[in-house]
Amino acid sequence: MAYPPITALPDYPIRGEDQETFATKANATVAAYPTLVTETNALANWVETTAGQVEADAAAADASKTDAEEAMTQAIAVAGTYTEINQGAHSTAPTTRNDGSALQNGDLYFNTVSGKMQVWSS
Repeated sequence: MAYPPITALPDYPIRGEDQETFATKANATVAAYPTLVTETNALANWVETTAGQVEADAAAADASKTDAEEAMTQAIAVAGTYTEINQGAHSTAPTTRNDGSALQNGDLYFNTVSGKMQVWSS
């Protein structure tokens, strides 16, 4: 984002310059102030608008982060559930879960002999 320009002020009058040079520089400096005020106000408005946009972008990023964290938590829960019910590959039906607990209806295993996924049901 390009910010509004500020026009450089003319050379300031310097004490000790001849009267004509001093007066010319003084008049040019005084004449430049209205433009400076306008440009400074435009820059201040740009800064305020840009700050608002940055704040809105930060809020959107924070919301996206929260959404991503929630999705990750759900994915971990699903993965945990899946690893509980998926007993992996076996050549014969397992009699217990991989952790040694009793099989539950819906537990899965891949039968390496038939090449098919099997579902345990009591």
